[in-house]
Amino acid sequence: MTNAASKLRLTLSVEGQTVIVDPCDLLVVACDPRGLTDVCTFTPSELAVFDGLQNCTFHTTLVRVPVPTDAARKPKFGVILKPDAIDRMEGNVSGFRNETAKQLSLETANAMTENLVTVYQLLGPEKTPMTQAQFLKRLEDILQGLDWWPYDSLQICTDDKGAPITLTTPYFDHFDNAGLAANLPWKYLAVQGTGNTLYVHGSTCFESVLQCWQYGGMLLDQLPSLGIALPADKNAARIAVLGAGPSGMLFATGCRAWATRACRSSKPPAATAARPIPSRWTNRSRLSCPPACRRKRRAIWAPATFRPLMTTWPWRLRISCRATSAPGFS
Repeated sequence: MTNAASKLRLTLSVEGQTVIVDPCDLLVVACDPRGLTDVCTFTPSELAVFDGLQNCTFHTTLVRVPVPTDAARKPKFGVILKPDAIDRMEGNVSGFRNETAKQLSLETANAMTENLVTVYQLLGPEKTPMTQAQFLKRLEDILQGLDWWPYDSLQICTDDKGAPITLTTPYFDHFDNAGLAANLPWKYLAVQGTGNTLYVHGSTCFESVLQCWQYGGMLLDQLPSLGIALPADKNAARIAVLGAGPSGMLFATGCRAWATRACRSSKPPAATAARPIPSRWTNRSRLSCPPACRRKRRAIWAPATFRPLMTTWPWRLRISCRATSAPGFS
């Protein structure tokens, strides 16, 4: 399907402020697309891909612990991870990190009377993940019985409203073996460009910075074949990136490099016309240091007018596609 005639109108409401992008030339979804189902009308092909995604649940709890007074029993490590508990992914305690030791050193932390420690739990893919209360009960039931837990007691830290200081978050979106057999990663690639929309969330590839950088670069290099026609002046392209995690930040950085390449290829400066334009996303020397790290070169070449619109949770979103030739959002 060709989406060159598509026009997107993007309305964002962030902390009471409204931002309207009309038209939006390109929408880049750098967050879990399953979180957009209540504000977007996806095509059946897109929903089939998203419905195949699974994720683990990662839970952390901040606790206050007394430091053992016996020198022989003082903790020898500031961080411990239990591989077998992580491998089982049953929601049990799988490790901890001593936050006091991280800030002040383990020696200093052991000389104090109390430390702050973050406790980790990991649950595998479940249709109904454990709740915060269930994670906390599991922690209280088993933590003190673990032979590698070095503290005699603990107190769960609370905020100024008395709520436990915890974090429960989806982690590592992926397809299972059945999803791989159904070619869902390739079907994910096939829906790229629908409604002038790209998906660059970690679920599109192996969830690593390197893979997200390569995947986003591949999409940018293939915009015409995806049916996306941006303004001839790349600096005038209105691109919205939803999600400010690693994939969103990397794609925004890639957009700057992509716009720079387009500008340089159309009007190369005389002094550097003979120099090769770095444009390959798979070049190892560039992958080790993406354009975001090379501040001098970016300061010289990055167009000052290019500012990708970025946001992060919590946000409310309304997207409308005003061209009948490009379904996908309403």
